[in-house]
Amino acid sequence: MSARTFRSIDVDDELALTQAALLLRRAYPTFVTSGIYETDKLVERTRTRMKGRYQFHGVFEEGRPSSANLAELVLKSRAKKAEQANKEETNEPVANEYATAKSADHGVMVGLWAHMKFDVMYYGITTPVGGLSSVAADFLNKKRGLAHDLVKQFLYDARGRGEPLTALYAFRPDFYGSMGFGNSATVSEHALAPTAFPKASTSVKERYRTEILPVRLDGAPEDTYLEALRECYEIFSRGRHGLFVRNAEDFAKMSGFGDPELQYIGFVDTQAETSTDSQLRLAGYIIFKIVPARSPSGSVTFTQDIRVAEYAYLNPNVLLAICAFLRSQADQVRSVILVSMTGPDEVLQLCAEQDNRDRVGIERNGEAVGVLGHNGGTVGYGFMVRIVNFQKLLDCWAEREYDVRGLSKAFQGRTSWTVAVTCKDPLVPENDGTVSIRFDGDGKAKVLDSDSKDAVDVSLALAVKDLSSMMVGTLTIKQLHRLGLASVEPESAVAAVSKLFAAEEKPVCLNYF
Repeated sequence: MSARTFRSIDVDDELALTQAALLLRRAYPTFVTSGIYETDKLVERTRTRMKGRYQFHGVFEEGRPSSANLAELVLKSRAKKAEQANKEETNEPVANEYATAKSADHGVMVGLWAHMKFDVMYYGITTPVGGLSSVAADFLNKKRGLAHDLVKQFLYDARGRGEPLTALYAFRPDFYGSMGFGNSATVSEHALAPTAFPKASTSVKERYRTEILPVRLDGAPEDTYLEALRECYEIFSRGRHGLFVRNAEDFAKMSGFGDPELQYIGFVDTQAETSTDSQLRLAGYIIFKIVPARSPSGSVTFTQDIRVAEYAYLNPNVLLAICAFLRSQADQVRSVILVSMTGPDEVLQLCAEQDNRDRVGIERNGEAVGVLGHNGGTVGYGFMVRIVNFQKLLDCWAEREYDVRGLSKAFQGRTSWTVAVTCKDPLVPENDGTVSIRFDGDGKAKVLDSDSKDAVDVSLALAVKDLSSMMVGTLTIKQLHRLGLASVEPESAVAAVSKLFAAEEKPVCLNYF
């Protein structure tokens, strides 16, 4: 097998960028329109993303067949067209773009991935997270371990950048599960009748004024409104476990936004407004688009749906105002398609006094779910997380307050307890091993040195995928132990350590990347 190398792609490396665009077009045909001109657009889009959070990396090999070989033809064609156009205007030759790009060649690109740096709020603490996206293995080079090798390289890159946790949206959850990624936030989709949303009192509707946030030609809100959205989201995220930290630019560039058909509605608290306040301040917002409604057979009807991309609110009354807005669309809208990253429970409870059955499920068959269950929507998964440096993650969460009441009850008369956690991680041996943690009566944790003489009270052992899901709050030790995925010694301490590491709520994610 030819030597395989990994390197980051420079924003000015035309050949590598064109190779990357061709691989992305092959790997994600449903997202990218084929054609040489669309490849050029994809090159520019990739370059633009690299000026933000994205850093693209390639897997290169000498002498391999690859669809990326077409990059040379694309560059030759581009250079020829540019030279011809320049001669027609000035009658002077131009530098050959292809020759410049060729000099930067390090072999044929056979794989690609993007590495992003995020800050995520876990347990109220800003946590560095490495995001993996745009994974592509050339279709002429499948079944050669490319995806395995590039994911492993990404994990080590994240460790080197000081990111103890990594995250991705899995194209194949089973593959990434085998690479040590555990499930995190689930997503549920509900097609609800507008009248399913609760009513709001007149005082609530009068207090929270709706305001359309104008958008630019590229589909993103104007700068003034971007900042208002960011500020509202920041306050909203403080009370939610697992939300990504955003800046104003993220609202303009993140996937799912930048769509000219998206509409942005803000909710302004009229009682909080002042005559001297020139900055728009939002108490909540909703982002959505209106789409043609489809019949069960898939044909377009004369009705329409509202597809909600995201919403945020700073208090329950603002949520009621958002619901009132959606309810008021009943004369023209068949269904409100609501995607919830918190799972179905909150949505169904919010609409519990109305007919909250899923409209699509009713129209398709009307059959019960299970024996007597109603169709409440569709639940999906795919957002996954993986610990790459367990000890650093614990250090990052040094200010986290753990619930030690279970330990206090299980080991009466003690004011501190030592728990040894073994992480099984064969893919990243540096992350494989046992970490001893001392928990004090105030709920704070301290990682002990390897030569510590503290007696161990409880020992846990988990595979890295299960440890990752447990640490972010997706599953508890009790659930994992019940499934045979967590070893606890002594077993009498299962309930105590389950409460110790449990999160008050499951993680939420509103970012797509």
